[in-house]
Order: sequence, then structure tokens, then C-alpha cells
Amino acid sequence: MGFFNFLFSYGKKTNSQDFVTYYSLNSLEVKEIISSVRISGLSQEEEKLIEEVLLSKLAVFNKISLKEIDRILYNLRREYRIEDSDRKNILKTFETYFKQRQNNTKK
Repeated sequence: MGFFNFLFSYGKKTNSQDFVTYYSLNSLEVKEIISSVRISGLSQEEEKLIEEVLLSKLAVFNKISLKEIDRILYNLRREYRIEDSDRKNILKTFETYFKQRQNNTKK
């Protein structure tokens, strides 16, 4: 039952407005977020690849949305460079980070 709950509930808890909101990030934040993902299957090479792709996007626009992060991770997954479970865990980590940052600024 846990598997089906996960399968059908993934993504439903995300507010669609949060998904298209743009957030500014610096390179240190990106590296901390990626390295904080506790995924046994994510190698250092994969971490570095994800960081480089995200940082190249940020270098151009200075801001990024969860939707763009998801698209970047999806493309890496489609190219067989990361696993789908890693993509989902990384996206969830970014969601959590942005929500915590929003909550901290509201106080």
C-alpha cells in the first residue's frame, strides 16, 4: 500500500504557484542543496553534473523555478545520466529548501 500511496501522491502536495515562482540561488546554495540529498545511488560525478547544469542556467538568468529544475533533472534522466528516484529526491529537496526560506522571510 505504501508504494501506491507514493505513486499516486507524488507531486500532489506541491502548490502549482510555488512550482512557477522564480527563486534566486547562488553557487554555494546549489552545492549545499545537492550535497545534502541523502541518496546512496547519487555519485559525486552525478552531483557535479547536476550542479554544473543548474549553475549554467543560473549564470544566464540569476533565478530559477522548480519547474525549470524539474525540466533540467528530467532531461538528465531521459539521457540516462541520473536515476528517476534521484530526480524526484533532488526536486523534493529544492521544494523543501524554498519553502523553508519563504517561511524564514515571513517571520
